[in-house]
Amino acid sequence: ADATEKLAAGQPGYLGIESVRDDDRRGITISYWRDETAAIAWRDHPDHAAVREKGRALWYDDCHTIVTSVTRAYRWTRA
Repeated sequence: ADATEKLAAGQPGYLGIESVRDDDRRGITISYWRDETAAIAWRDHPDHAAVREKGRALWYDDCHTIVTSVTRAYRWTRA
């Protein structure tokens, strides 16, 4: 996961990533991209595709992908 995140961070249009896991390591990862072109380029990146296929073959029982656009986002943090 760390190597994939580092690879993503070097791609044009990368804006960031957030990931959480529970005690059973089931989780969610959200990656943010400048636009759909950048997101598709990441999806199609050969190294990312190879890791994705390895994950499907060895590690994951299921995977759910949602592609969406963020119109507005807010964040608040307690001081």
